[in-house]
Amino acid sequence: MSIKKIASVWSPKGGSGKTSVTLNMAYYLSMGDRKVTVYDYDEQGSTTKFFNNSTTMNFNLIGGEPGEDNLPTADTEYIVIDYPPRHDILPMGNIIVVPCGSSPSDYDAVKDGLRQLLNHGIEGKRFIFVPFGVSQNKLSSKLIEDSFIELCEIIPGAVVAVRASEPAKMLWHKGVTVFQNSNKVMEGIRQDYVKLTKTVFGIRK
Repeated sequence: MSIKKIASVWSPKGGSGKTSVTLNMAYYLSMGDRKVTVYDYDEQGSTTKFFNNSTTMNFNLIGGEPGEDNLPTADTEYIVIDYPPRHDILPMGNIIVVPCGSSPSDYDAVKDGLRQLLNHGIEGKRFIFVPFGVSQNKLSSKLIEDSFIELCEIIPGAVVAVRASEPAKMLWHKGVTVFQNSNKVMEGIRQDYVKLTKTVFGIRK
């Protein structure tokens, strides 16, 4: 069995939603009888704590330090890596999922972190930005529009996964690639995480 895809969940700022994204993507992948391994590289170990306290997580979990030498060589199809909030290491894999909070300081931290990543070389990597805490009010929509246009200028070709319809519409009109999510819950998982996982890993069901 060979590794099909590796997705790294990364943000330079703590409390951005990395653990939620990591666990939900791995959970949805494992629902389809896929062989999934999660690496918890974050020193806080939040992913490991949730995993150990859950009875529904049907995937492998490995802790440790970032490094390609400890990736599995067999019995895994999909890998999801929860990275620490650092920008001195380049996340592995071709797909980097970047959760973002909803305040100006959150966006500033992500912008600074992305500029640092550019120094490591990001050729061939695909970025997907995932905003959290977005509302439909005009102030929030304007912040989303301005911030994600800047992020997509730093990383051309990045995709934005946004739940609120007004920011999604505004970004789309500005030429930013977006896909709009739904927060409905089906089979124990929110549909925005389902759509995100399908987009990240290129799976249909």
